[in-house]
Amino acid sequence: MKANRMLDAQEQTLVKINVARKALAEAKSIPDVKKIRDQASTIEHYMKRQRYSLEAIADASELKLRAERRLGELLAASTVAGGNRALGQEHPARSLPEGVTKVQSHRWQTVAGVPEADFEAHVADVREQQVSLTTAGVMRVAKRQWSQGPSS
Repeated sequence: MKANRMLDAQEQTLVKINVARKALAEAKSIPDVKKIRDQASTIEHYMKRQRYSLEAIADASELKLRAERRLGELLAASTVAGGNRALGQEHPARSLPEGVTKVQSHRWQTVAGVPEADFEAHVADVREQQVSLTTAGVMRVAKRQWSQGPSS
């Protein structure tokens, strides 16, 4: 009986992930995508505490990471470059959407800056190695690319 309840809870959680995936594909605004990201993060933490399979946890982690990538794209598109202080030009105040910190904005825009092919390769490699899929991991990919300079 307890095993059946556990299976039902796992199935419900996986259904929530699939619903959130579809919602992410349709989301167009920062608040909508942030809500999906926050829900994916909550699901990810819940699954870790409940000791779900690594694959199931990776599904939640991947959803969170894809939402962060989408947030980075939206934030980059909504942020207007300011003036040049060295030339005496004013830097307009950049206001971030409610609930988004400067650190999050920076991290998510960095994740969004990783080319699609490299991002997908990283996700596949991490899943194959059966280790945690994290924002920090994608940030390391971005840092390696930045340190190598533009590819010819």
